[in-house]
Amino acid sequence: MTIVSHLPLERSSLKELTRAVLASHPASPIASRLLEMTEEDEASRQNLMHVVASDRPLAGRLRHIASSDAASLAHPIPTIRHAMSALGFRAVHSSALACTLIEALTGSCSNLHFITFWRHAVTVAMLSQVLASVEQAHRDHAFAAGLLHNTGLLILDHHAPAALEAASKYAESQNIPLDEAVRLTIGFGEAE
Repeated sequence: MTIVSHLPLERSSLKELTRAVLASHPASPIASRLLEMTEEDEASRQNLMHVVASDRPLAGRLRHIASSDAASLAHPIPTIRHAMSALGFRAVHSSALACTLIEALTGSCSNLHFITFWRHAVTVAMLSQVLASVEQAHRDHAFAAGLLHNTGLLILDHHAPAALEAASKYAESQNIPLDEAVRLTIGFGEAE
């Protein structure tokens, strides 16, 4: 396998890319409040429900995620309280953070189809949760990890679209996975 000789981004530019993301997408007030929360007490659970319920679109997305996860239920999850019962505090908290992050990165995607990206993330989150149950691992952590696993691609698409396009073309020409092509062409992985 030949590594692309001209890197669209250098490894040192990972810090610059991170700074650009943070500067151009400052945390929303809801994201800031979510980041301050811990799961240590019942007050945090109540605060989480209040914060999520204050943003109707976010609450709707989280109820939809919980409804998808609770496939055996005959009807959709009606409230955030029910979503928290179905998914757990960490999964609702992480999902809310992911939703606010992904919402901040919406807009024109040069290389990714945004809806397909989001559906894939939710599917991986649910499958990760199922696998964690089988392995007797922490389901909420698995759900959050699955939901956030490809966020780096979305960030690259918004802040370095030419680099992601070059990686996509390289992956196709070499018949290798995109994540491997990103690491080879850009110099760092999208997970970083």
